[in-house]
Amino acid sequence: MPKGEFLGIIGRNGSGKSTLLKIIAGILKPNSGKVSVNGTIAPFLELGVGFQPDLSARDNVYLYGAILGLSRQEIDRKFESIIKFAELEQFVDQKLKNFSSGMQVRLAFATAIQAEADTLLLDEVLAVGDMNFQKKCYEVFKEFKLKKKTIIYVSHNLESVKEFCSTVVLLDEGQVVSVGVPEPVVYEYHKLCIKETKKILGFVANQWGSREVKIDDFKIIGQGASEQTIFSTNEEIILNIRYSVQQAVEVLHFGVGIYRSDGTYCLGVNTLYDSIKVDASRKQGSVRLGITAALLKGSYYVNIVSFGMDEKDPYHFLNKAGAFEITDKLPYRGLIDLKHNWKID
Repeated sequence: MPKGEFLGIIGRNGSGKSTLLKIIAGILKPNSGKVSVNGTIAPFLELGVGFQPDLSARDNVYLYGAILGLSRQEIDRKFESIIKFAELEQFVDQKLKNFSSGMQVRLAFATAIQAEADTLLLDEVLAVGDMNFQKKCYEVFKEFKLKKKTIIYVSHNLESVKEFCSTVVLLDEGQVVSVGVPEPVVYEYHKLCIKETKKILGFVANQWGSREVKIDDFKIIGQGASEQTIFSTNEEIILNIRYSVQQAVEVLHFGVGIYRSDGTYCLGVNTLYDSIKVDASRKQGSVRLGITAALLKGSYYVNIVSFGMDEKDPYHFLNKAGAFEITDKLPYRGLIDLKHNWKID
């Protein structure tokens, strides 16, 4: 790759992204082929490897800096800026074992960025710390980009990939699927996820009902009107159901249930509850439900049903008809992003 390029690598879990970075870094050796590296490399792969919990933050900066190839004199010059960037001025002489995981990651990141190298290997490093610290990380990498550092960046955060990368590589099962500018390669990734979701869940894998009204097709759609499986918190998700009436019915309704991958029931809505009239005399049609999902990061699946007066007696029920991911790096814990505010007196 050319010097000064910001190269993104994307793909599903297990596709070989992190393994590729470890091969480039010399941590792993390839079974075949070879990797040639010109210049020095700074791998941001497992931040904090080598930290000693019984030592202070101060001692760990010198220890981790030495692992990264920094001399003691270099660390002496940069020590104050490291601690300031990590926002740990009040804790510099406390033992690391008393730090939260977020504090440890901040310290590791602040130390790691001091390493001068021709090429940087970044594996999900923009996910470290809280939201304010992530903003600082973004500023660091904007600076790296301006300095024409050669950067290889692995991330599931597709928005950051599109923002920073000039070229993106899509991997799947260790093979290169697509290479090019960000937008079309990210689109190929979405299509790959949709294909895999259908293969794993199976559109007709688990269904039942009397079949007077049959659900013929179901799609999860993004704002671009194309199928999509990866969303951000509070982004609109459109669920599109196509159906056909096999036998005449007097009443027709549709329902949707959304569950987290562990089975937690997140939402159940239907046209009966919402007093939406569906014309039962039509031979076929479609129903579209738009949801602004306040769901936090995780994997989710969708059940859909057609029914008459009682959803417990369905015309057609599809269990796990589709699935999607919420990938936001919001620091909150739990299921949903509840709008909130603080007031301090």
